[in-house]
Amino acid sequence: DIVSFPEVFASFVPLLNEIVKENKIPETLRLKMTSIASLIKGKIDEHEKLRQPLRMRMKKPMPIKQFNPRFEENFVHGKDYDPDRERAQRKKLERQIKQEAKGAARELRKDNYFLQEEKARERAVAEEERADRYKKAMA
Repeated sequence: DIVSFPEVFASFVPLLNEIVKENKIPETLRLKMTSIASLIKGKIDEHEKLRQPLRMRMKKPMPIKQFNPRFEENFVHGKDYDPDRERAQRKKLERQIKQEAKGAARELRKDNYFLQEEKARERAVAEEERADRYKKAMA
């Protein structure tokens, strides 16, 4: 049950009929070719009877969603123009959390730098005292 059967084999029927008309082939082969041509013709007719004409789609195709930009007349940078208030509030809070995390990291870096400076100063003082004691012990 190949859908394209009539299109594929329709060209063979006239060719077989032309060969049958020639007197150069034996009678048994001629009978076989005639039966094959009639069989192919019958199958082609059968397939064409079963075919149904094409019809338009019943369901309308869904259009592609357009993402047209929205322009705000009095645009303010940083303000959220989302119509969903909860989502806008959530985004605002997430931004605040991110800013606070950055600020906390900055403060930790400053504190760490200060502690390193103090340790270095204490080490320098201790080294100076040790050097003074060494000089007194040697003198």
